[in-house]
Amino acid sequence: MKFNIPSIGYRFVLTKDWDVVLLDESKNIDLLHKITGKKYSYKWYGDKLKKVPITIETGSILEVSRIYIRSGKKEFDSLIFKLRKLVTKGITLEKTKGIISTFWVSLDQVNTIEFEPIS
Repeated sequence: MKFNIPSIGYRFVLTKDWDVVLLDESKNIDLLHKITGKKYSYKWYGDKLKKVPITIETGSILEVSRIYIRSGKKEFDSLIFKLRKLVTKGITLEKTKGIISTFWVSLDQVNTIEFEPIS
């Protein structure tokens, strides 16, 4: 295994379905709505948040938007992604310009992604 820290703007395609648990926090509610079809209220990190399991399927394209790592605060280690192409439940959403959604995920979950870089 090779160590890889991506730079901002790094794009990749999932080569395996990615099962992830998102918190229903403000940055994630748009994607949660698109995948689950449910409405989520606008919440902040300090509010009582629900964990929502989702699957982003093989073929989805993501771009690294932000990397957040803070010494002594492992619970905040995370990445924010821009979703360029979403494959879920047999449906593909893709935009030629712009993004489908943005969302953040804990670093522990990011490290489970199986992918191929897009040059």
